[in-house]
Amino acid sequence: MVTIAALTLAGGGVSAVTLGLGGSSGRSDAARRDTRPAATSEITRSDLAASQALAGELGYGTPVPVHGRLPGTVTWLPEQGAVVQRGEALYKVDNQPVALMYGATPMYRDLARGVEGPDVEQLNDNLRALGYGAPNGDVFTAETAAAVRALQQKQGVKATGTLKIGQLHFARDAVRVAEHRTVVGDTASATVLTRTSRSKTVTVQVDVGDQELAKKGKVVKVLLPGGSSVEGKIRRVRTVTSGEGEKSDGKDGSVKTKIDVEIEIADQHALKGLDTATVDVEFTSATAKNALSVPVTALVALADGGYAVRVVDGDRTRTVPVKLALFAQGRVEIESRELRAGMKVAVPK
Repeated sequence: MVTIAALTLAGGGVSAVTLGLGGSSGRSDAARRDTRPAATSEITRSDLAASQALAGELGYGTPVPVHGRLPGTVTWLPEQGAVVQRGEALYKVDNQPVALMYGATPMYRDLARGVEGPDVEQLNDNLRALGYGAPNGDVFTAETAAAVRALQQKQGVKATGTLKIGQLHFARDAVRVAEHRTVVGDTASATVLTRTSRSKTVTVQVDVGDQELAKKGKVVKVLLPGGSSVEGKIRRVRTVTSGEGEKSDGKDGSVKTKIDVEIEIADQHALKGLDTATVDVEFTSATAKNALSVPVTALVALADGGYAVRVVDGDRTRTVPVKLALFAQGRVEIESRELRAGMKVAVPK
């Protein structure tokens, strides 16, 4: 009797115990008569997807430092964990608010009438979104100046119609205050605080050899503590290195390269009660469309090598050799001209 102990898909972590079969050959044995097996399973035709699970961390993503650009003293800071939205104060300097605005371009210069550029365009967009009637386009016009004065009047500051570098802070969306890096009373010309996304995300480090798993936009499955799961989508992928680099003697140091993967979760409600946690993330490593498959446990070993399944038809069974392809979800893709979906195969009870 020949017995297989286990079958394993390389890299996929899928394994299953299979049965041995004594006296079988590599040919289909249509005349073979056995007692009906105690259990059977159906051959199916469907899509299969093999997955690889990696450990990840649920949190709010990598904190981003917010650097003070104004001279003066920090006079107010929001609470850690607070969410700040467009138009609201991110912190105050000399009791003057530094307002959060949405945009990808940081504030890198003073803004006044006649200035043009993408930073002005995003300023106009924000002023309109706040209801101040700024124009479309990337030019700081008289209308822009009027909108800025209206904003400044609401803030309770001197309405100049111009903005000095550091009076606004731009982020892509609303932010969550992660950590204070200074205290009220300190100078404002340093790192004031750190911010993160207000949405919880999952971060995973992937080996460079597995980088094909981590493609931007790819959908993954996140397994949460307690056994529930939620769908995620890869939002950002970046390469990071760590280690010593080149040593003084010219030899290479222990530099390690990893792929940092950030995963966004659309269903934030499913994460309620979880601020930080270790989770497992299932990445799809291979797929097979319209695959003919059986449970892995249906496989038996042939004496002269290879594998087969025992097809059950009433009280008859016959051994049919098969070629194996993708292992996934406890099943294995098989190839055989003698088999079709709907047939029954023997499996252990």
